[in-house]
Amino acid sequence: MFSRQRSVITGVFPNTQNQQSNVPLHAEADNFCGLKNQDMYKVVRSLILGLSAFLFFQSCQSQADNAEVIPVATHAFQMEINGMTCESGCKKLIEKKMIKHPGVLEFSIDFETAVAHVVFDGTISDTTDLVQAVSEINQGAYSAEGISSSYQVL
Repeated sequence: MFSRQRSVITGVFPNTQNQQSNVPLHAEADNFCGLKNQDMYKVVRSLILGLSAFLFFQSCQSQADNAEVIPVATHAFQMEINGMTCESGCKKLIEKKMIKHPGVLEFSIDFETAVAHVVFDGTISDTTDLVQAVSEINQGAYSAEGISSSYQVL
């Protein structure tokens, strides 16, 4: 990695009586400020690693400081869904569509009982809107009816 070659730099060096003479200037290639190449390599490596770690943690901290906490009025309720014929198609289609619905935080269906458990943001959606959204999926192939009233989840 590093060779321990020595080089000699010769040049004109002014003496103290303002006369110039040819005095060889000796500089060792493996010696800088009293540090050898291996020591210098360790110092530079330590500085780079330290700076990298500092920048990484600063960027993580600044992202956390910029994170904004938005209060959510989380509500939950259950609805019965009729018209589902298969678990792999109907159930998955409804879940996929409803999780994208504005305000829906969680949506899962128990296919055996045909009951959906819904957690949603009450400031964006309400139970009537969610029941209607299920009824409109796949050109009205499914019907939904709320079976429990909305309650706030803390």
